[in-house]
Amino acid sequence: MNAPQKKAADTATIYSYRLVKKVAFDPPRLLSYILLLAPLAIYEGTAAAVNLLLLPVCFAVVHGVHAAILFAYIRLKEERQPRGSWRFVPHLPWFGLLPQNYASLRLFRRVHHQMLWIGLAAFSCVYLWLPPALWVQLVYVHLWTLLPRFVLMLSLPQPADGGMLKFGRREAGYYLQ
Repeated sequence: MNAPQKKAADTATIYSYRLVKKVAFDPPRLLSYILLLAPLAIYEGTAAAVNLLLLPVCFAVVHGVHAAILFAYIRLKEERQPRGSWRFVPHLPWFGLLPQNYASLRLFRRVHHQMLWIGLAAFSCVYLWLPPALWVQLVYVHLWTLLPRFVLMLSLPQPADGGMLKFGRREAGYYLQ
């Protein structure tokens, strides 16, 4: 890449937004994220092999809870509907609901903090009625799903007015006006 092209790539502008930071999940980071499921598999495998068959059910329940929290939050707390919509992304590291287009960093942070705490509270409320192995799976999958989003939020600067996020397959870009 020659110097003018490299400078243009470093200061990429989309519409009237300037790229401030790009956070990428490179293969080693992605592999470590996938390997975080190993302790759950070992725990569930030692408890009973049938528990591993419940893992897809746990993913479905966790993402159902996340969707309910997300849509309730947007409907009740936001004065206006955010730009774009949210969709289910079936690939790692963003497995779950993500904004389809640009999303405000402020909204992204608030929604995911609500997902973290309300999700933990919801799973704690049903603790008495679930087998311990299933409850551990639910909480582990809940935290595992949110982990890349919190890594992203911790690596970005504090939200400024007009800050927007745009997600790619394995990266996220933070843009300012």
